[in-house]
Amino acid sequence: MKFASDALEAHNRYREIHGAVPLILDPKLSEAAQAIAEKFASGLETFRHSDEAIAGRVGENIAVRTGLNAKAAASAVDFWYKENVNYDWDNPRLVTRPENLSNHRFTALVWNSSRKLGIGKAIGKDGRTYIVAQYFPTGNIVTRLEQNVFPPKRFSSNDVGGRASSY
Repeated sequence: MKFASDALEAHNRYREIHGAVPLILDPKLSEAAQAIAEKFASGLETFRHSDEAIAGRVGENIAVRTGLNAKAAASAVDFWYKENVNYDWDNPRLVTRPENLSNHRFTALVWNSSRKLGIGKAIGKDGRTYIVAQYFPTGNIVTRLEQNVFPPKRFSSNDVGGRASSY
C-alpha cells in the first residue's frame, strides 16, 4: 500500500498547486490499473492506453521506469507533471504529438473534476517498472480545459519543471 499512498500524495501535491480538489484512492480503479500494469509487465499487452480509457470511461496515465522501483510512484507522477511546461495558458489545448511537446498527461493529473484515483504497479522480467494511473470521472475534455486545468497558485523548490522525455 505504500506505493498507492505515495502515488496519491504525489498527485495531490501537484493538484494543490493548481487549485484542484484532492483525489481519493478508489479500490476498483486501483484493481483495474493493477491488472493493466501486470499485463504490460508480462508482455501480454502492448504499452498503450486501456480500452476503458480509449472509450472515455476513465482518464489514464501510463509510464515505464527503469531502476527506480522504490521511488516509482513519485517518479511517474513527476514525469507526468513535467508536461506542464508544454501547456499554453493563453491558448489552452491538448497536445499529444510530437511527444516532446505533449501535455495531456499533465492535464489528466491536475483535472479538477476528477475525484478518484486508481493506481497500479508491476515489474517486468526485464526489471522495468510499469505504472498505471486511472482517474474518474475522466478528464481531458477539450471543451472543458479552462474549467478544469488551473494555472499554478504557487511554486516551491519541490515542484518539477522541464520537458518530459518518454511515454
